[in-house]
Amino acid sequence: MIDFIIYNGNLLSVEQFGLPVQNRSFRYGDGVFESIRCNNGVSLWIEKHCERLVSSAKTLKIDFPDNLNPENLKVLIRQLLKANNHLLGARVRLSLFREDGGLYRPKGNNGYFLIESSALEHNNYLLNNIGLKTGFYNELTKSVNRISFLKSSSSLLYVMAGLYGVEKGWDEVIILNENGYVAEAGNSNLFVVEKDQLLTPALDQGCVDGVMRRVILDLAVKANIKVSECALLPKDLLHADEVFLTNAIRGIQWVKGIQNKRYYHKMASDLMLEIQKIT
Repeated sequence: MIDFIIYNGNLLSVEQFGLPVQNRSFRYGDGVFESIRCNNGVSLWIEKHCERLVSSAKTLKIDFPDNLNPENLKVLIRQLLKANNHLLGARVRLSLFREDGGLYRPKGNNGYFLIESSALEHNNYLLNNIGLKTGFYNELTKSVNRISFLKSSSSLLYVMAGLYGVEKGWDEVIILNENGYVAEAGNSNLFVVEKDQLLTPALDQGCVDGVMRRVILDLAVKANIKVSECALLPKDLLHADEVFLTNAIRGIQWVKGIQNKRYYHKMASDLMLEIQKIT
């Protein structure tokens, strides 16, 4: 049940809030968002989320709100979780968008923000018991450019990929970039394990600069795991020992199969244990 939201720092009931028809995120996808995991009322990785949000706003030339610093954001999220009684596991969506007005050319660049929360089934990260079934999405590709790494409000590629996955009976889809290399999954970054080496698409391959991706890379380095951010072809995944997906809400989800290939999940399990220790 969602009774309250926070709009530009103010707690409002859902009935009080109305999105203006001139909202640029609605009209043009002119904004970005963060999906933030909360366990027992505590928002996780908040500094990393804020760092990415500031960087994204700079890229889009949106003036960042003064009251959206990490400490104040923690306070606002706690206020919202309490109001909605989401005090165990919760998903928080923080949307940042340009002020209303204008057509393709904005009238102004002030940043507005909206915070929503919803309850999760568990109040801690859990590795999936049954591995995911996935495959390659081949109807559209992701462009590689200076906004590819943003978690953008303009998400039609991911919507279409999700529909394709449903048609195929898959749990997730793997998105390729315009050059035929692996970019990411539909709602996650992607990692590959080959002979104890951890590989993931580099940011210049068009993947989102995911918060959990950063966490996993940091944990792997601390565990003396050899890590490579690189270019991966679909065939590289079919030769791998493990494939797993990561995002800030679910942590790690291991992949059971792509086409006829089946995978283990030892490193995925070990890294999830490390995440559980620090959350």
